Amino acid sequence: MSGVHWFDLQVGGLAFEVGSDDAGLAAFVEEQTLGSWAAVGHRSEEAVQIRLLTGSVTDDTARRDTLMFGFGDNAILGSVELGDPSVMVCPGMRLFCPVKREIELTIAPGRLTAFVALYRVISTLLRDWALRLGGAELHASAVSDGDQIVVFVGDKGAGKTSLCIDFVLSQKWSFVANDHVFLVPGQGAGVIALPETLRIGQGTLRQHPALLHLAQRLGSMAGEDDKTRLHVCDVAPHLDAPVVFSGKLAAVVTCGFRSGMPQGGVLTEGYLNAVELADCLTLAANYKQPQWLRSLDPPAPVARSSALDIEHVPAFDLRRAKGDTYAPLLLARSLKASLH
Repeated sequence: MSGVHWFDLQVGGLAFEVGSDDAGLAAFVEEQTLGSWAAVGHRSEEAVQIRLLTGSVTDDTARRDTLMFGFGDNAILGSVELGDPSVMVCPGMRLFCPVKREIELTIAPGRLTAFVALYRVISTLLRDWALRLGGAELHASAVSDGDQIVVFVGDKGAGKTSLCIDFVLSQKWSFVANDHVFLVPGQGAGVIALPETLRIGQGTLRQHPALLHLAQRLGSMAGEDDKTRLHVCDVAPHLDAPVVFSGKLAAVVTCGFRSGMPQGGVLTEGYLNAVELADCLTLAANYKQPQWLRSLDPPAPVARSSALDIEHVPAFDLRRAKGDTYAPLLLARSLKASLH
């Protein structure tokens, strides 16, 4: 297509060709995605083509009744245009699937708007691919030591992000994800991540002056939930280890704060059970595919010879007092001894 500036991305098991008539917009989005949640791709017949267009988008608030992106509390609803499920509109974006494996995204002017819109589309496609493969989505933060990934799970406010940040900045592990990962079958379970933003509490920021300085330099302010949001592409250049997008699920750490804990917390080892898993997993059996994906007809995942096996993954439980910076150090030592 003449006049369109294209680049190739690889995310998990999917290939994408992304382009725009605006060379500056294409260059910005390519730099931001490759600096955070995507790898350089190669031309493939299976690639999904996404063309970014800028223009005005009319959204009828009253008609937003159809799932477009995300799920649960993070679901973004849109409206089907003129009864055609291949055309959907949500705030600031119009999505059109003209033919199989092609998407036209019309977005309001703004480079960051385009970056966020592209993330929403690709994350939805990756989630669809992982769940159709028989995988699951896990609400967790995650870090990596080599190709072995450790995930932190727990209730809201349990310290998942603070553990992740401490492992990355103080223990020099690789960052994988802040909010969720996809699990796919393969010798137990494989992990695929698609991180976009870090949501960091003020206490965690104060414990890491370099991160606080970066947030201040970028002008990132705390939101209504008292958390500061930083794009991974802004943080990644300042990390000692590169961001990791995939690997083998090596361990699960259930975490939580509890008053009266000794310095270093209390760490116990065991195995996950079905009840613990149910609280943080979205399984394929509960998946509902957004309508526009049926029009797109994305590549079907190649069936795996083994089923997803999480219950036999080594698990740890960490209870610590808030502000205990010694507990992550002891946990990192225990994990290294266990994994190696």
